[in-house]
Amino acid sequence: RFAWRIALRVAAVMIPLAMVALTLVSRGAAGEPTLYAAAERADTFALPDGSVVVLGEGSQLAFTNGGKSRKAKLTGIGLFMVRHDDGCPFTVRTGEAEVRVLGTTFSVEHWPGEERVRTRVEQGHVMMEAGSVSVSLLAGEEATWDDGRLQKLASVSGPVKIGSREMTFHKASLAQVVEELKTCYHGELKGVEFRCSADSVLITTSFKDQTLASVVEELNMHFDKKLTLHNGYLTISD
Repeated sequence: RFAWRIALRVAAVMIPLAMVALTLVSRGAAGEPTLYAAAERADTFALPDGSVVVLGEGSQLAFTNGGKSRKAKLTGIGLFMVRHDDGCPFTVRTGEAEVRVLGTTFSVEHWPGEERVRTRVEQGHVMMEAGSVSVSLLAGEEATWDDGRLQKLASVSGPVKIGSREMTFHKASLAQVVEELKTCYHGELKGVEFRCSADSVLITTSFKDQTLASVVEELNMHFDKKLTLHNGYLTISD
């Protein structure tokens, strides 16, 4: 049953296993981590413990299977489908945060030079720790570590789709939409500044393969705020 679940999850993110890039895997000596990297596109990798990870473009993962623990160090964004093992927890370390699971499906995102760490859970249960605080996350929940704060939210976006510019929102606030923009348009969206009060409007909509500029233009019609995009920086004002 686990093999079928893995196949279905990989199909959902539209990254077939045939795209596994063996040339981007560097296997360490005994006790040393195995390195995985997605260079010019998202790639799917089967880990030695039977788990699967989908890495986004420009992302890297170092994985060590120690028998009684499984440890991963992530740079970038990854969708993890972890094989369940009660006696061998799976830990992802990235930035200032750590995510621990026994077996589940979840995503983690952190990029070099940024404090922000985002975790979203699709199946199962994870624990996220950052600084001196921790949160428990179930399916349909997410948490973000940024500006020294760990914030837990109900997820309002659709399933994680690594390597895709497709976003689906259900009753999402402006702040929640911005979090998804940071993920989907990472590298192109260089920064966001809020110069306004909170917005009570919640939107249900979707975007697929649109430019960042066209998404911002449409969001201006949904929210009672002014969204201005200039040289990759998004400013939101009253």
